[in-house]
Amino acid sequence: MLNSIVRSFNSSISNILKITKNRKITIKNKLNLAFGSLIGVTFLIMGVNYWSSVQATLNINRTEELRMPIALSSSEAQSNLLKMLSNVRGYLVTGDTVFRQQYQESRHAFEENLYEMEQLFQRWNVPIQLEQLKNLRRFYEIWSELPPYLFDLKDDRLKSEPGFRLWEQEGELLAIHILANIDQISQEQNPRFSSDLELFQETISFKILFSLLVADIRNYISTREDEYRFDYTAHYRKSKASLENLQSRSYLLSQSQQESLNDIIEGFTGIEVIIENTVEIIESDRYREDLYIYQSKAEPIAKEMLIILNYIVETQKQQFRSELTSGVSNLNSAQLQTLIGSLLILILGLIMTLILQRKISDPIQRLTEVTNSVISGNLEVKASVESGDEIGILAQTFNEMTDSLKLSLDTLEMYNKNLESLVEERTEELRVKNTELQLTLHNLKQTQSHLIQAEKMSSLGQMVAGIAHEINNPISFIQCNLSPLITYCQDLLDLVQSYRDFYPDDMNISKKIEEIDLEYIEEDLPKLVESMEMGANRIHDIVLSLKNFSRIDQANLKETDIHEGVESTLLILQHRLKSASNQGRIIQINKEYGDLPLVECYPGELNQVLMNILANGIDVLESRVEGENGNADLEDGVLTIHTEYQEETDRISIQIQDNGPGIDAETAKKIFDPFFTTKPVGEGTGLGLSISYKIITEHHQGMLKCYSELGQGARFEIEIPAHQSWTSLPHEDQRLSA
Repeated sequence: MLNSIVRSFNSSISNILKITKNRKITIKNKLNLAFGSLIGVTFLIMGVNYWSSVQATLNINRTEELRMPIALSSSEAQSNLLKMLSNVRGYLVTGDTVFRQQYQESRHAFEENLYEMEQLFQRWNVPIQLEQLKNLRRFYEIWSELPPYLFDLKDDRLKSEPGFRLWEQEGELLAIHILANIDQISQEQNPRFSSDLELFQETISFKILFSLLVADIRNYISTREDEYRFDYTAHYRKSKASLENLQSRSYLLSQSQQESLNDIIEGFTGIEVIIENTVEIIESDRYREDLYIYQSKAEPIAKEMLIILNYIVETQKQQFRSELTSGVSNLNSAQLQTLIGSLLILILGLIMTLILQRKISDPIQRLTEVTNSVISGNLEVKASVESGDEIGILAQTFNEMTDSLKLSLDTLEMYNKNLESLVEERTEELRVKNTELQLTLHNLKQTQSHLIQAEKMSSLGQMVAGIAHEINNPISFIQCNLSPLITYCQDLLDLVQSYRDFYPDDMNISKKIEEIDLEYIEEDLPKLVESMEMGANRIHDIVLSLKNFSRIDQANLKETDIHEGVESTLLILQHRLKSASNQGRIIQINKEYGDLPLVECYPGELNQVLMNILANGIDVLESRVEGENGNADLEDGVLTIHTEYQEETDRISIQIQDNGPGIDAETAKKIFDPFFTTKPVGEGTGLGLSISYKIITEHHQGMLKCYSELGQGARFEIEIPAHQSWTSLPHEDQRLSA
């Protein structure tokens, strides 16, 4: 495109040069050729820009009208398909009709999704996707026949449970027949002799054991619980033994009783086979025919449909990214072509201006006086026609123009009205541009605020490190001299004791000892020295914490002990905790430290994040006010710091939780926005958590989240990789522009 514009420009320049050298060509032809070249180049540039904009518009329209709706419909179809599967299984397991109603709703929604995707693919003529959708429709037509069949199976227990069907149709009849024969034997038995009495008791025992056996089989078929299976096995052995005892005493039975006993033995043998087959079916995969069909047919077909839907979604995502890249490329090309074309038109216009000034300006100058007269209102003046060329024609036309000037004035009023409309359109364009400039100014202000905050933190780190260094030197002198001081004091006390032992009756020494209260000095001096040593150690710990917190010499990634940074931050905030305690509000710090490795991070920045979150937590716990009944909230404030290492992802997690009043949902959405603060005016900038979020997410490739509900406190969770992929800290301007 650019090459064609350059070639057209070179051709236009060549034509203009030829025109200026050829004196026989009239002014009209010269102007026609010159302006024709200019118009040609202009239209070429406009055509190129129009083509680029058309391509970009097509990509945008395709994204808005095809890619996004298809991706959304496919995702919804996946969700509805999973809901259908879940509802079908829920009904098969529980029998609750709510699942059938929800299945119908999900089915209707899924079919609407399929219809929307078909309409979109047909309208945009996407044959490959249409083929995939046809496969999806084919699978769905097969799958949609299964749920009604499964529901019918579930409702008909004889069909859905083969083991139950076998027992009901065959086993139950045999059991009734056996019990009837037992009753027949019992009724005919005459317990007059002792042998007959024992036989009668054995008959009753077999009846009871067999009834228990049948009850256990029924319970096991219904529940599949091992308890009934064990009971069934025990009662089966006892029933069989009792039957064998009856058979051994069969000589005591009458002819009809023996026939009944033979029927019982034959029935018991048959029921053994039925029970064995029934138990085998119950313990197999096909215990429930409806669940077996669901697992073997419905689920595999649904998985195929999910694969197709996922393929459609991923394909649309890839095409969306490709079209977005192409659209950006077209827009960039259009901008470059517009810039180059504008420069070429400007150069061509300058050349034409020089030619017109030399060839036409002088002859036209003689018409200026006549023109001035007409401008002053003298419409009677006429221009003299000096030649027959274009200038002469211009003079003649000028005379005709004065005659039609009044008519032109009327036409001008109409043009003025059109001009007002154009001015309004231009005003609207300027308003849009002004809005864009305001947005740009807002972004610049945010960037400036981030730079100022970063510079403040850098200056603060340098100042803290300098103060820590200056304090560390004298406190080191004090710590080094405390040990000799203790020795010297002890030596002096020993010397005084020696004087007392050597001159026990010296009145002057006794009087002096009494004046200075030597016993109190001996008791209090070690305490004073010990308190001085504790104070010096305390100052040393604070200085060390300040140095650890500032980390001004660690601009690059460094393996750092996270717990050391937490302790340094807590030590710096110790005065806040003491201040709250003095005001009657106790703030407890609970430390739940995990076993963390050394973590690659920017220590100074990470300490800044910990300082912001912990300081905010202390602010919240300090600002708790009286309850609704006017009674002070006596609950102690608690800050819990929990750390852990997620070995499978090689990431560490830092969780800081308070038991304050919590944050409402609307505030939680804005908590990481720049300049957003809930503190009174003048007490907060609204940048602490915003910068902390940028440090964690951009500088450490991690996550910073806030979980809170009103009345439940707030929990901030920091999660960063234990090993970073960056090797050095980016420049500040690169961070802010990222």
